[in-house]
Amino acid sequence: MKTSKIIFSSYFSLFGIVLISLMICGFAFNSKQLAGRFSKNNIEEEKINLNSFKHIKLESECNVTIIKDSFNFISYSFFKDSIKMNPEFNFSADTLILKSTKSNLHNNINLHVAQDISINGNSCSIELRQFAQNKLNADLKNSRLTLSKNSSIENFMLTLENSSRFTYWDGKIKNLYLNMDNSRFDNGYRLNLDKLNAKIYNNSNAYLPPALICDIKRDKSSKVKIN
Repeated sequence: MKTSKIIFSSYFSLFGIVLISLMICGFAFNSKQLAGRFSKNNIEEEKINLNSFKHIKLESECNVTIIKDSFNFISYSFFKDSIKMNPEFNFSADTLILKSTKSNLHNNINLHVAQDISINGNSCSIELRQFAQNKLNADLKNSRLTLSKNSSIENFMLTLENSSRFTYWDGKIKNLYLNMDNSRFDNGYRLNLDKLNAKIYNNSNAYLPPALICDIKRDKSSKVKIN
């Protein structure tokens, strides 16, 4: 009886070892395939030059990184062995309208801008990276906006509505004029303002930076913290 138990236990131990070995081999094989798939030799970058514009309108599910540059263009990447998917956009007067940023590699594009712009976004995601501007108007609905990597805005007029969210990671803001409705503002790292003017309503949550001059209005449903 004891011998049978030992044999039975040994059998399942051996089976477990074999199964784990097969899983490790399969993982290593898939990792190698994935690494080859994402190697530089299999990825190509495309650039599309753009005419000058003053406003950017982003439609549903667009994912864009906006970078200040010396001229206007869109850059994005795709797999060489796949069908290339170009971003969809058009112009209306002085407004660049982005309709889709999907590709077969990433669902986002880099938008390089040479002039001052304003931003209007609906159900989209935006990152401002190495972005410098004296005055920026951004109006967002159900959208995400992140300020990061050596960005600088002197006067920032920001409207967040319908579950929008702003996150500060890096950069400078001198004066912030903030309007929030059912949205969130996160001061992720230490940011100090010269002036803060904020109106915060309808179940909003605001973790705000300190300011030399501060004027905040909120309703009872909203929460405000200076950090």
